[in-house]
Amino acid sequence: MEQDFDRLRLLDKLDEGVDAFGLRGLQALCTELGIPFNELDMFVLIWKIGATQSYCVTRSEWLHAAHNHKIEHLGQLKAMLATWRASVRDDPAAFAEMYCQSYDFIRGDDEKLLPLDKALRVWPVLLPEADRFAHINHWLQWCAQQYKRPVSRDIWRQVLEFSVKVKDITTYDPNDKWPTALDDFVEWALEHTGKKAASTAGSTAAVPSTTAE
Repeated sequence: MEQDFDRLRLLDKLDEGVDAFGLRGLQALCTELGIPFNELDMFVLIWKIGATQSYCVTRSEWLHAAHNHKIEHLGQLKAMLATWRASVRDDPAAFAEMYCQSYDFIRGDDEKLLPLDKALRVWPVLLPEADRFAHINHWLQWCAQQYKRPVSRDIWRQVLEFSVKVKDITTYDPNDKWPTALDDFVEWALEHTGKKAASTAGSTAAVPSTTAE
């Protein structure tokens, strides 16, 4: 595994003294493992490696993962990936751990918050409409047109919770201490779908949100 790391590291020209492989090494690794780059399997892999820097895997992370999972070569890593993929698919806690950890990996080392354009590319990968987030398309549209801001770690995590708890936006209750961003999104989505929130049906005014972002 250390030989594989050295080989992948040579594919990138990172800053002097940085003992890691970056984007090109990661793309090559995905190819060798037979998984698509920037798709779910890659994020599952990154989760289990424990990489937390922007599209970068350090030697210590790589070797620590190899030791913990008793992996001696890439063939074993590929076999383990199938098990990890199944755990993410079947265990909500494992999926949540993988999803939350991906924030730092996607964000970028020079960014305090996750740039919106990066979040918009990854959300449909991690939270596809059919399997995870019924309102993902509206969410992406609202973020691009209305939100237009970097994504905080709290918003990143709350989007996952929202996707689990709110299958029908007409049942959304703004008094459940959701971030203001989700209050605003639901209001926008109800207007664009012609639906009405169950909690405000028959009333002339919506309940004002008092939650802070």
